[in-house]
Amino acid sequence: MLFDPLALFGQALIASTCGWFFGARKGAFIYVGVIGLLTISLLLFVPGISRNAGMWVGLNLVFGIPFILGAGVLGLAGGVCLRGDKKFAAMLLISPFFLYWAATYALQLKQENEWSAVIEFVKVNPEVINLVGSNAKYFPDISGTKRGDSLPNRYEVSVNGARQIYVITDVSRDLNRTEFTIACITERSLGYRDPFKDACDQPRHAEKRASITPPKPPIYFQQPKQEKPERSD
Repeated sequence: MLFDPLALFGQALIASTCGWFFGARKGAFIYVGVIGLLTISLLLFVPGISRNAGMWVGLNLVFGIPFILGAGVLGLAGGVCLRGDKKFAAMLLISPFFLYWAATYALQLKQENEWSAVIEFVKVNPEVINLVGSNAKYFPDISGTKRGDSLPNRYEVSVNGARQIYVITDVSRDLNRTEFTIACITERSLGYRDPFKDACDQPRHAEKRASITPPKPPIYFQQPKQEKPERSD
């Protein structure tokens, strides 16, 4: 997305370079042209984007416009300050994008490390081992974050072993440590749960899948031919 932290930081650098070399007005036109060419290139040549071009453009327009405009305006202003030899002002204008990118990257890295810790915690849990055996495979499934929190408070690990289960793990944090607690273990996959209820408050047995009996091939009856009566002279 064009409003991802790293993409915004790159746009701010492009805008500041245009403002530095060409000034505010001319630099703004060049910046818009460069961003337009980059966007068209992404739509044409990146398979993951070109296959979902409508959704990608819509998400950027709905959610990304304030961030994209902010990156362009502040970047151009920083470039104009550099052009006028106001380096400190330019640094203040561009630094928020770098700090935003650095903070987001650090948060993503922390969440990846926490995912790994959750999976290791689930792997050694005796109840899980008793259900799936010792040769099971563990995969990160989904996570949930409370409003106002930056990191998930619940992780769900998919375990494929002697049986398929989903281990839902709660996380509690303080300043010095992170603790994991298994909230529940369910055999019911996400698609068969009520999205408006807590997963641990729902039936935990495997969902019943309707058995589909293939239809019998149609039987075509052929009407016997009627023999014409012989004419008697």
